[in-house]
Amino acid sequence: MREKLIFTACFFVLNSCNMSDDVIDLPGGSTYIIEGSCSNRLAVATPGLSCGWIEPIKDLKFNDDFICAVSTDSISCRLKLEDIPIEKRKYTVIDVRNGKVYCYLNKSEYLSFWQKYIRDEDIKVE
Repeated sequence: MREKLIFTACFFVLNSCNMSDDVIDLPGGSTYIIEGSCSNRLAVATPGLSCGWIEPIKDLKFNDDFICAVSTDSISCRLKLEDIPIEKRKYTVIDVRNGKVYCYLNKSEYLSFWQKYIRDEDIKVE
């Protein structure tokens, strides 16, 4: 009886963990943690930044040289990206080659950076 009780307890403990979470190791040592629409976050590998954790991530694209993330506030996180007003979006670009992080760019700065340095065919969409 005791063995069945221990087995049952272990079964519930192990299955209560969220098995759907995923962690993606990105270039430059950053990490993308996927836990659901309002809990996706990016851990930036560069220490001492004001944006060391970026959340909630609504869109993430990367290649070997750059990581591009779009985040929002916690109120808008349940909306689709196209339904989030532009003033509520925060754009972050990580230049992996040079170890620089450009936190919370506005849309025009982000698009300018995107057009200058990144080609769409190089980007992996997650």
